[in-house]
Amino acid sequence: MEIGLYSGPWTRSEVCHLLGRTMFGATSADISVYSSVSMNQAVQMLLQSDPTPAAPVNDYNNVDLQDPNVPFGTSWIDDIHPNNPDITSARVVSLKSWWIDRMLHQGSTIHQKLIFF
Repeated sequence: MEIGLYSGPWTRSEVCHLLGRTMFGATSADISVYSSVSMNQAVQMLLQSDPTPAAPVNDYNNVDLQDPNVPFGTSWIDDIHPNNPDITSARVVSLKSWWIDRMLHQGSTIHQKLIFF
């Protein structure tokens, strides 16, 4: 037996523990899926790549603030120098909102937790 290799039971309790450590809240569907496979398969599933997410978009245009370089609903990531502190601030809020959404709607992998770490 190798040191550090887990050889105990693989029950719903262990699945919940693993997913609690590797995800931001597992759903009951996640728990069911991971309970139906071996522990090694579960670890492999957690380590799979997530699809590349869509980039954050201009969701901040309103009556008081208009981004002249980026229309509403399109990504601002290629326009990195807006030369306007209000737009820069709005983009920071947009990025935070985008990231929180990514965490809330995570895939069944460890990626979002690793990014946060």
